[in-house]
Amino acid sequence: MARDPNLEWYYHHACGAAYVQMGRHQEATTELRIALKSSTLHDHTATELANALAVSGKREEALKMLDQVENTPWRTFGAALVHTGLGERDEAFRSLQRAIELRAPWPFVSLLKQDPRFQDLLSRMNFPKYTKKL
Repeated sequence: MARDPNLEWYYHHACGAAYVQMGRHQEATTELRIALKSSTLHDHTATELANALAVSGKREEALKMLDQVENTPWRTFGAALVHTGLGERDEAFRSLQRAIELRAPWPFVSLLKQDPRFQDLLSRMNFPKYTKKL
């Protein structure tokens, strides 16, 4: 960031996303809130923040953040992440189905990969069967 202050958003967003994967939810939400202040990709950052809030058990705050996402494909992507983080798999799969219909960015939802419905989604998209062990 010292060399290029324009990377501030990216730095905080990337750190926040990494903290989510590490289970460090407080640090994730802190970094993503900072990123959101300077984000030129507001919907992308808001989606990641909603996910961080969901996995930390802050359901209402996560859904409220998701409501701020205006871009429909990102909102659909975010809904899949948020509902997965909240343990609401049926809702997550409904969001994934909607994402396919919209040709939205494909979410990385690792907790759903073992569910047979995930394989069904991949086959309907003509993707090869996911076989990597988690």
